[in-house]
Amino acid sequence: MRKRRHYEKPSVTLRRKRKAARFEAMLKQRHADE
Repeated sequence: MRKRRHYEKPSVTLRRKRKAARFEAMLKQRHADE
């Protein structure tokens, strides 16, 4: 996990988590297609 230099708003953290989850799902789907 990256070190935080400054405080992040919960909404920002949530958005980053959601983006990461979507990215992970996309990768999984791509591998499943092969």
